[in-house]
Amino acid sequence: LWRARGREAARRTGRARAGRPRSPCQPPLASPSRRCARTSPLTISLLTALTGDPSALFRHDVAFALGQRQGAGALPALARALADEGEHPMVRHEAAEAAGAVGGPAAHALLSAHAADPAPEVSQTCSLALARVQHYEAAEKAGKKEGEEAKRYLSVDPAPPAPPSTPTPALVAAVTCPAASLWDRYRALFALRDRGGPEAVAALTAALRAGRPEKGGGGEDGDLSRPSVSEAALFKHEVAYVLGQMQEAASVPALVACLEDGGEHAMVRHEAAEALGAVGGPAAQAALVAGARDAEPIVAHSCEVALDVLAHEASG
Repeated sequence: LWRARGREAARRTGRARAGRPRSPCQPPLASPSRRCARTSPLTISLLTALTGDPSALFRHDVAFALGQRQGAGALPALARALADEGEHPMVRHEAAEAAGAVGGPAAHALLSAHAADPAPEVSQTCSLALARVQHYEAAEKAGKKEGEEAKRYLSVDPAPPAPPSTPTPALVAAVTCPAASLWDRYRALFALRDRGGPEAVAALTAALRAGRPEKGGGGEDGDLSRPSVSEAALFKHEVAYVLGQMQEAASVPALVACLEDGGEHAMVRHEAAEALGAVGGPAAQAALVAGARDAEPIVAHSCEVALDVLAHEASG
């Protein structure tokens, strides 16, 4: 139970929305590390010590937490995870995304070195993270500020939101158009999240319901076939994460459908499960109970985590 709640706490250090009260489980779980400075050596050393945990799901969430802390001291551990071709691709993906969040010359070099990685989860994430690093490097050189104070959410995101002047129809078109660049789709995604409202939720659920990737090789801890990752899967997993941040009940049907779709990539289904745990409600809980028996370990374990969080929040 400690591990399950710890995983969700690691996710929620960046998930909470400014202006919305934190869930009852957050203070005891998230506050010790949040009391430290974001680049605190103690925080970074404690988190990097967990990168050898036997659970791929937990290692993935540790990488996420290291990215949220943005401490340069985490880069050696992230580099080891990223370079380890025997590591689960989902963990390597999260390590690349975290390196992009940390930024700086060392992260730039690390991501450049893996931008052509044979694992598409890794190469696509490295290219996206490298674009993030270059974006903020260019902004710093130009003396521009990205307007972090205007963000409605506390997370360190893999791309900045599109400019506030971007019309909502243009944002909707970007997130629902597979031909748009992944960078532009991510920027539109986070801009719609920040604007909120029914139109944003409808656009994101439509993106989540988009066509499935083709089947590929087996997943971790079993010989099950799983879909090969594509830019669509990478984007859809981020859409599910954002819907978890928004916590809108209208997103539950799309998230349930995603979780129940055994042909969807495991990293997308995992994120849908965590999002359902954030949104809550009877339909979400029923889907998570069923998902906890899923044959794909990462999906089943994600559902268990989400159910533990729901139960803890219900207990007050």
